[in-house]
Amino acid sequence: MSQTYHLRLKRSPGLLAVTVFLHGFGVLASFWSLEPVAAMGFSVLFIGNLLWLWRRNLRPAVQTVNMVIFRETEWLLQQDGREVPVQVCGSTVVWPWLVRLVFRYEENNRKGSLLIPRDAMSDTDYRHLSRCLRVVAVPDAAPSA
Repeated sequence: MSQTYHLRLKRSPGLLAVTVFLHGFGVLASFWSLEPVAAMGFSVLFIGNLLWLWRRNLRPAVQTVNMVIFRETEWLLQQDGREVPVQVCGSTVVWPWLVRLVFRYEENNRKGSLLIPRDAMSDTDYRHLSRCLRVVAVPDAAPSA
C-alpha cells in the first residue's frame, strides 16, 4: 500500500433523513398519546436529547473534517484547511454502511471519533477507506505520560 488516498467527505443525505425522521416521530408521539401532557414532556425530552447529541457528536465533525488522507502508514485529517496527523485506534469499526473512525491526535494525544456513513463519500473512496482500515489495524494504546 504505497499509494496516497485522499478521501473527500460530504454531508450525508441518509443521516439527515434519519435525524429528521426521529425528530418528526418525537413530535408525532405527543399527538398520538392518550395523555398529551405526559407525551409532550416525553416528546420534548426525546427531541431535546436527539438535538443535543446531534450538535455535540455529528454536526461539528461534518463541518470541520472534510478529508481523510492515508499515505503509506500515516493518517491525516484535513481540518479547517490544515492537515492534522492522527493515529487510528483499534476500536475503529467498519460496517458495510458506516465507519466509526476512532483516532488519537498526535499533537496532544486527545482521542476523537468520526462517524462516516457510506453516502458521505463516493463508493470508490468508501471501499478504499474500508480496505485501509481493515489492513492497517492499530491496537488501542494508553496515552503516554
